[in-house]
Amino acid sequence: MLDAAAPLVRWLSVSCDDELDSAQVRRVLAAGHRKGLGLRVQGNHTGPGSAVMIAIDTGAASVVHCNHLTDTDITALGGSSTVATLLPTADLHTGQPPPPAVGSSTPAPVSRWPPAPTPALPTRPR
Repeated sequence: MLDAAAPLVRWLSVSCDDELDSAQVRRVLAAGHRKGLGLRVQGNHTGPGSAVMIAIDTGAASVVHCNHLTDTDITALGGSSTVATLLPTADLHTGQPPPPAVGSSTPAPVSRWPPAPTPALPTRPR
């Protein structure tokens, strides 16, 4: 599937909060990198996890959600080029707490996300 999609897209986004374990997420990101795609990681939305460290280790441009960060995550983000992307409308929709301050990292609040419809934010396929 990646062979067919890669010529049509610029980014690969992989969720760490779902069914894939860390090794599987890393394999998917590595395959996207080999195809020349930019990398984004989603995670730490519903609880602490490995998303931040995977994003940093793989050179992902961003890690999306960041609601449940550890002190180690915050320190690592501050020393990396990975951007912590905050999704306040997704948090309102799912009832998740707002993310903590992300130290010296670069937070990027996004208002037109996630791609799934939310009452606060209707979206359409692009």
